[in-house]
Amino acid sequence: TPARHMVVNQALEYLNSLAQESAGDQSLERELVEAYLRVGDVQGNGRVSNLNDAAGALASYGRALAIAERAARSDPRNADGQRYLARAHMSMGDMLAQRDDPIGATPHYRNAVIAFEALAPHITGDADAQLDMGNAYAALADELGNPEFHNLGDVTGAKDAYQKAGAVFAAIAAAHPDNLRAQRGLGLMEMRIGDIEMALGNK
Repeated sequence: TPARHMVVNQALEYLNSLAQESAGDQSLERELVEAYLRVGDVQGNGRVSNLNDAAGALASYGRALAIAERAARSDPRNADGQRYLARAHMSMGDMLAQRDDPIGATPHYRNAVIAFEALAPHITGDADAQLDMGNAYAALADELGNPEFHNLGDVTGAKDAYQKAGAVFAAIAAAHPDNLRAQRGLGLMEMRIGDIEMALGNK
């Protein structure tokens, strides 16, 4: 663990220095976003082995998001830029959701969905990007109104987002029947919608 802390600190020093020179260099900006997201994962992403540094992870994800937003503003039609923007919002949302903060997480998930919707015409043949889009809808739904999570109490909004996620996973599964992630996502959305119907009293 001390060695990992040292590596993270050295990486951040290097990235922070590089970030000051990145404005206008789209390739470098994308690499910086990717690097900050990976450092944030090592610091505090609960889905992987991490250093349990939630505050540090949020700071790294925040830096990634700031760079991604700047890049997206300078070239809003750039599909790669929109995808990195969506990923940065997802990472911020995941960290805040991990801390049981639906008020903080929900706007990031909404922005991730908006970015993915803008990307939709460009990712019709990219199953991984489409899976990310489905996951963004699902994460938004969890925070809006899934009774199994801390949520904002918007059950109707949650159901709508789960249905959109399910449609994305169903389209991937139809085009790629061997894609187990899509099959799993589709099944999970059916379960989530069932939870919502139960919450609405529709047994």
